[in-house]
Amino acid sequence: MGQNRSPLNLPEIATLVAQHLEKKDLAGCILVNKTWHALFVPFLWETITLKDSRYYGFAIPEIVLQRRAYVRSLVYNVNSTEPQVIEALQFPNLKSLIIHTFARELEGIAIKLLSQNPTIDWINIHSRYCILSTEFWTQLLNFQGLKTLMIDAIQVQKSSGPQFYSVCSHVSSLHLRCRYLPWMRSWSSLPRFAIRKLVLLGCGWSMNEHIELIAQCHDLEELRWIESHTRGSGGSVPWNTIQRLASAGTWPRLERLHLPAACIPDMELATILESMASVVELGVDSTNFGQHSFEALRPHLSTIEKLDLRGCRGLTPDIMTEILYTAVKMRDRDFLWDIDLTWTIG
Repeated sequence: MGQNRSPLNLPEIATLVAQHLEKKDLAGCILVNKTWHALFVPFLWETITLKDSRYYGFAIPEIVLQRRAYVRSLVYNVNSTEPQVIEALQFPNLKSLIIHTFARELEGIAIKLLSQNPTIDWINIHSRYCILSTEFWTQLLNFQGLKTLMIDAIQVQKSSGPQFYSVCSHVSSLHLRCRYLPWMRSWSSLPRFAIRKLVLLGCGWSMNEHIELIAQCHDLEELRWIESHTRGSGGSVPWNTIQRLASAGTWPRLERLHLPAACIPDMELATILESMASVVELGVDSTNFGQHSFEALRPHLSTIEKLDLRGCRGLTPDIMTEILYTAVKMRDRDFLWDIDLTWTIG
């Protein structure tokens, strides 16, 4: 009787607990009793990683197929392209797919897995030796349920620009870190971009080309622009262009902003912040964030949740004190201890 009254026997409580447990702990939970077995088994099998064996090749364990209904996330780190292996990977509730393989047939693997698992809405493709063709992106256009696309270390075929960006225009979250991406000479031929979150970690482009892509994303809510050294940029960012676009209301929904560590002037940064209706997250480390930027940020201090000002030499003790006392929702306050405080002495 007492065991049945335990809060851990409630699905709501078990869900909260399971989110903080590692696989080995979840495996222990399912051995406690039948109630815990039923509650924790779905979390144990929520994410699975399939890898090649160095000596024996790859075979799908039978238990994976038995528990397929629980799988929500699949990490495919297999170089095998045997049809029976791919065809067996069918999961009725699969939501996210990570493909990390050196197999030359990556395109076929990705399309096959997507076709067999129509519930997928999040995909991350990583392969250092693969060039994705026009045919691949044309087929990917058929998967209208795709919401998040992450491309890592991939090279996109030069002639695939229109097809690639058509796929990008349909997703709500786009992450790009590529060896090479083709450039679009005319954006007007593409559908309106629906991207709400954009992460740029490097595309082999110039800074102006980065800005052109960002300018197409009028529904942006989050921008993480990490790349600061790109082709032909010489480390220089045309901040006046970004300032002009922001002032024109190009991104009316933007509330989470991370800019590359570069010498953005305090006034230009202030203009960008003034254009934002809400600031929930801001990362401008190693910039010239100072008094003007702070004045633009001040109206948002009561709602900001995350702030990264490391290396910003324009900070003063008064600015830091006001941030600490006013930013009550800010989760991470460690940024203050990473700041170079040498300006306070001598």
